[in-house]
This record gives sequence, structure tokens and C-alpha cells, in this order.
Amino acid sequence: MNTATKITLVALALAMCSCNRPDADRTTFVSSRTGQPAEVTPPVMSLSAPRAPPERGPVPPNANAAAPGTNASQAFAANPPDTTKLPPPKGGSPEEQETNVAAEEAAAKAPDTAAADAAKRAVKEQASEASSKQLRAGATP
Repeated sequence: MNTATKITLVALALAMCSCNRPDADRTTFVSSRTGQPAEVTPPVMSLSAPRAPPERGPVPPNANAAAPGTNASQAFAANPPDTTKLPPPKGGSPEEQETNVAAEEAAAKAPDTAAADAAKRAVKEQASEASSKQLRAGATP
């Protein structure tokens, strides 16, 4: 007899010995002499509202259409990736840091992601226009 067979037989013997004998006090059914105890009484059910009608209308023509904005080939075909300037490092100029903080705050107040991106872009554009006006005003005395 090989080792695997011995281990299997020992495991089988342990499994069979670990099962306990049936108890004399175990209740597996309710006898007819007991009456109807609370555990066996069916729950009280009544109709409180009429049944809902089945919804079996015609299948809409766009039932299998993709949700708007989920078609990757359309999303990436027309719009090249955004090449906006990355935020400056922590040691950037104070004006750029103020602009980025204002842009993040505007984005946080937006109701959704698209509006947040638009708000961020608008704040950065306003800041760049203001800085270009200052440069022009400073360059032309």
C-alpha cells in the first residue's frame, strides 16, 4: 500500500469517526400530537395592493445602442489628447501656484467632471490673459 492510499484511508476514518451519532433529543419533524407551534405556523400574508401589470411592450429601437460617450473609437478619433501645460512643481512661481489653486477650487465646486474641466480651463485662461496684459502693459510704458 503506498503513502497516498494510507493517508486517504486515515482521513476517511477520521471523517467517519468525527460524525456524532443521532441524538435522541433531535427534532427533525413536528409530530401531529404537538399541535401547531409558532415556528411551523405559516406567516400571515395578505394582498395589500393589486398585482403590477407585466411590462411587455415593444423593444425600443435603440435597446442595443451603446451609451453616449462610451464608444472609444469615436472618443479618440476626433479629439487629439490634451496637451495643456502640466502644473508647476511645488517650488513654482507664486502666481502659477495661485492660479492652480484657484483652478482646483473652481473644479471642486463644479457638479460633474466635464464642468470641472471647463472651470479649470477657464480659470487658467483668465490667468494667462491677465498675465499677458500685465506683460504688455509693462513692456509698453
